Amino acid sequence: MTLNLVPAGVRRGGAALDLAMAVDLLAAAGALEPLVVTGCGFTGELGLDGPLRPVKGVVALAGRTIAERDEGHAQDGADHVAAALELRAGRTLLTGERR
Repeated sequence: MTLNLVPAGVRRGGAALDLAMAVDLLAAAGALEPLVVTGCGFTGELGLDGPLRPVKGVVALAGRTIAERDEGHAQDGADHVAAALELRAGRTLLTGERR
């Protein structure tokens, strides 16, 4: 399986995309129903034995994503972003255990 990170010209550092790549691979392999993760964003560092580790900037990233997605609500500003945000945290990819 090949995972394509585009655009190729954008530099990526750190492990913030570990969880997103793992979820995509699981969905592509049929281990997750793709509709369950459609419209969701995933960010986090994934340890080799399955534990999830936090990464900095998650709230800012989610807020920026919502603001870009909902351009028509730009006048609503932070209130719109806060209302549209649903953040969840987990301990491990293996069991789906939440914090």
